[in-house]
Amino acid sequence: MAQKVAQLTPILSAAPVVPVIVLDDIEAAAPLAHALVKGGLPALEVTLRTPNALAIIKEMAKVEGAFVGSGTVRNKAHIEQSIEAGAQFMVSPGAPLQLLEDALQYDVPLLPGVSTATEAMAAADAGYSYLKLFPAEAVGGAKLLKSFASPLPDLKFCRRVALACKMRWIICRCQMLSVLAVLGWCRAMRLKTATLIALLTWHVQRRKSASSMLRRLRFLLVVLMGLICQPALADNKIFVASSLADVVEALVEASSIDGMQVVLGSSSSLARQIKAGAPADLYISANKDWARFVADDEKLQPLFSNRLVLISHKAQTLGEIEQLPALLGTSRLAIADPDHVPAGIYAREALQNAQLWKSVGQKLAPADNVRAAARLVQSGAAPFGIVYRSDAEQLKLNVAYEFGADTHSPINYWMAVLVEDQSNVSGFVSFLGSQEARDIVASYGFLPLEGQ
Repeated sequence: MAQKVAQLTPILSAAPVVPVIVLDDIEAAAPLAHALVKGGLPALEVTLRTPNALAIIKEMAKVEGAFVGSGTVRNKAHIEQSIEAGAQFMVSPGAPLQLLEDALQYDVPLLPGVSTATEAMAAADAGYSYLKLFPAEAVGGAKLLKSFASPLPDLKFCRRVALACKMRWIICRCQMLSVLAVLGWCRAMRLKTATLIALLTWHVQRRKSASSMLRRLRFLLVVLMGLICQPALADNKIFVASSLADVVEALVEASSIDGMQVVLGSSSSLARQIKAGAPADLYISANKDWARFVADDEKLQPLFSNRLVLISHKAQTLGEIEQLPALLGTSRLAIADPDHVPAGIYAREALQNAQLWKSVGQKLAPADNVRAAARLVQSGAAPFGIVYRSDAEQLKLNVAYEFGADTHSPINYWMAVLVEDQSNVSGFVSFLGSQEARDIVASYGFLPLEGQ
C-alpha cells in the first residue's frame, strides 16, 4: 500500500502554504476558517495540542471550501479520533514505522514529518512520497530541502507555516510596521495580501475594545491603500504530471522567470482540480485527452515525447516481453492506475497488444502516479514495473525491456495555456521553444517529437 497521494495532492496544491492552527476557542473556529478560506488558504491544519482540538476540527470542517486536517498525530488513537472528527488529512511530527503502517490502513492520508535524509528515505520505502520537514527552522529549513533535491528528487515537502502566531505578532505590533513591511512578509510567505486582510478583519471583529478596534481598522485602511500601488503577489502555477517533476523544475530554474510554482500530481487528478476551479496558468499532461478536458484544441501545444519500459528491481534483461508472466510468478506488477493515469493507460495498451493483459492484469500493484509505481520497484516492494523511460533514467533503475513505439499510442506531452496576456507565462512558454530548453529535456531522458 502507498500514501493516498491522489487525495493529498489537491489539498496541498490548493494554496502555497498550509497554516498551522493552535486554537481552543470553539466559537472562534468557524469564523477563523471562513477568514482563511476567503483569504486564499483553504487547507487548514489544526494541531491536537488543546483540549478542544477535535471539536475545532468538527466546526471548521463545516465551512464550505475548507480542507481541514489534524496535526500532531502521534498514534493510532489520534488517527481514529481525527477521522471521526472529520479531518481530511493528518500531519505527524515524526515518522515512526508503526504510525506509517497504521495510517495506510485508512482512507485519510497522512503527511509524516522527517528531519534527516535517512528518515525521508525510510518514509519513502514505507510508501510515502509527500513529507514535511520538522522542525524546519531548527534542522536547516530551505537550505536542507535544497540539499535533499538532488538525491531525493521524487519526494515532495509540504510548506507549512504557523500563521496564527505570525498574525498575532503582526497585529500586536501593527503600529510599528509599514505597509511595505507587511507586503514584504506576504511576499516572503508567498501569500495573497487578501489573506492578511481577511485575518485582520476577523481579528478586529473579535475585539471588544472600541479603541483597539479603531486602531486596527485604521491600520487595515492603510494596508488597503498600499494595495493600490502593489502588484499581485501570487505565483503563476504550472500543473504538471508527476513524470515531469524533475524536468519542469529544471526548466523553470533555467528560464530565470520568478514566481513560477510547480504543482505535481497525476494528469487526471490535476485536470479535475482545474475543472473544479484550481488556479492553474499552465497544464502539462502526458495524455492529450486530459489536456482537452481542461482547454480547447487551439490552446494546446505539443512539447516532447517518451517511451515505455519494463523496469526490474534486480539487474536482468528480457529478450521477449512474453517472459514476464513466468518471471512475475505470484508477485505484483507495479504500474500507474490503468483506468485514469496516462502511464497506466499506455501500459495496459502495450500489454493488451502483447496478449498479456489477461495473465498479468490480475497481478497489478496500481499506483497513484508513475513515479509512485517506479518507487515500488526501486524499494523492492514489486519485482517489475512499467514506467516511462525518463523515470527509469532519472531514478537510475534497471531497464529489463523497452516496448516498441508500435505497441501503444504515441506518448506525447501536451501543454495547455490557461491564461492570456500574462508576461511570466508567455515568457516561460517562449523559453520552452529554445534550444536550451530542448537540451534540458533531452538530458532528462525525454525524446523530441517527430520532425523536431
